[in-house]
Amino acid sequence: MRTFLARWGLISRKMRWGITLRGLLSIMLTLGILITLTIFLLHPFLALNKPSPNAKLLIIDGPIPEYAVQAAVKEFHSGNYQLMIATGGPISRGYLVPDIKSYPQLVAASLIHQQFDSSKIVVVDRDAVITDRTYANAVSLKDWLQSSSGNYEAINIFSMGTHARRTRLLYQKALPKSVEVGVLATPNLEYDRSNWWRSSMGFRLVIGEGIAYIYARFLFRSGS
Repeated sequence: MRTFLARWGLISRKMRWGITLRGLLSIMLTLGILITLTIFLLHPFLALNKPSPNAKLLIIDGPIPEYAVQAAVKEFHSGNYQLMIATGGPISRGYLVPDIKSYPQLVAASLIHQQFDSSKIVVVDRDAVITDRTYANAVSLKDWLQSSSGNYEAINIFSMGTHARRTRLLYQKALPKSVEVGVLATPNLEYDRSNWWRSSMGFRLVIGEGIAYIYARFLFRSGS
């Protein structure tokens, strides 16, 4: 029957490549190595701590929890900073109190509540944006620096955990090359950073930031 069908061109015999047991084991080994490297190297790679010793400005990027604000105050007093600057956009899900309409204002209120000198606080608000919010924060800071009478050649950004490396990258893209951008990553207490893959919160934040960093590094274009 097969000869008859082949004679009339209805069927044909073709060679097919198939994976061998050795090939399957090689794929599994490669995947295992990649997963292991991701587990142990991704979090410390993203949670970058590389502050500039010359920074006179400490930048709090976007909303951060109360314990992180306390850590920022401690960092400010331990360094040679002149101003604490809060950047960010409007609170989009309702105002916590009538006089606070943005995340920088909320951070400033938290700083004042902790007896931080209000004369050293600068609130840099920006308009609401749908995408690239961190870059928009950086642009608003650039505008403030250009209008400021001070000559600031270095800044340190105070960021949350794995958001730090991407934050530094986007601020470097937005600010002039003459401004040195350092970063400090305060630990995110919502998950165990040494076992981040074992909690849904840690897995979402770390993997999400990893993907977002790839986008910011290779695909992001200002004005896009």
